[in-house]
Amino acid sequence: MTEAALKTNSYKIKSENLTDFFTVWLKKHYFDKNLWRKLWISSAIIIAIMMFVTVPILTTMTSDLNDYPWLGPIVIFFTILITCLACLLMTAAFLFVASPLINYLTQLLIFVISPVSRRENQVEITSSKLFKSSGNKDSETDWAKIYDVSETRKTILLFYNKNSAIIIPKSAFDSSDDADVFAKASSKHWLLAKDTTF
Repeated sequence: MTEAALKTNSYKIKSENLTDFFTVWLKKHYFDKNLWRKLWISSAIIIAIMMFVTVPILTTMTSDLNDYPWLGPIVIFFTILITCLACLLMTAAFLFVASPLINYLTQLLIFVISPVSRRENQVEITSSKLFKSSGNKDSETDWAKIYDVSETRKTILLFYNKNSAIIIPKSAFDSSDDADVFAKASSKHWLLAKDTTF
């Protein structure tokens, strides 16, 4: 027995839906174990570069401390320690704050100036596929090719891959119950397709 197709009303994506997409992307796909790996690798590279520059300078500076020979190694140690911590903090600030903020602002700018935000969209799902029409373009995708399905308070997200998704505002339905039925059916179809492909 096949289930009836579920369909959205015609809708336009709003900036709040883009923000929901970005929030889910950050939680699920950006702040993962690879980010920590990037943090440590980037920090190690920056620290190595800084040590290549800093240590020869420190050695030259501390060689002038003939009256206090014990002070040289202490100065070198604390300068290296402070340099390492500064490199780690700068890398973390870039990865955890600057990079996501730049990504979000870029996406928001693209959203504002591109015709995508002005297009009428419509999505229909069946147990085997999802169909999307956007402007004059129609596409269909098997559930097995969907990367992830997520839901927020105002948006349903059907991810094609880690970085792009079909964004469906819950306001594209006649009622919140219809939006819930659509979201649950999407998750169910995706999970079933995912189970059968593995």
